[in-house]
Amino acid sequence: MKIYHCDIWSLADRADAICITTNGLTKANGEAVMGRGIALHARQRFPGIDRVLGDHLQTKGNIPGIINVNPTIVSFPTKNDWRNKSDLDLIERSAKFFAAMTEKHGWHKVVMPKPGCANGGLQWPQVEPIIDRWLPSVFICDR
Repeated sequence: MKIYHCDIWSLADRADAICITTNGLTKANGEAVMGRGIALHARQRFPGIDRVLGDHLQTKGNIPGIINVNPTIVSFPTKNDWRNKSDLDLIERSAKFFAAMTEKHGWHKVVMPKPGCANGGLQWPQVEPIIDRWLPSVFICDR
């Protein structure tokens, strides 16, 4: 794992996939709740991404999912409900699931924020061992 002190989008052109941390809720109109942090930034950059993620949440549940835009965006659930603190067990399940996705798709350059550590209320020392265990070659952006 390598930590960069940069905006995640500055590495987009060099990444096979960008992970965005998400929650498991959808609005009445079926769109995913993407109102803060990296999820909000993704929604602003890629109009309609909230609809695609909402469809994924309704059909597959709160698990990582590929959103086919350029670059490839992958949802990385850290919360079930946006109002709650991030859940370390969910982060572990997401990391394990995402590790399998990474291998399946042959992704070598995956970029993500520190999951659960900004709006999720967790501290990096709580999350780092999980990410290091399942995603040791990921690139972390901390801004």
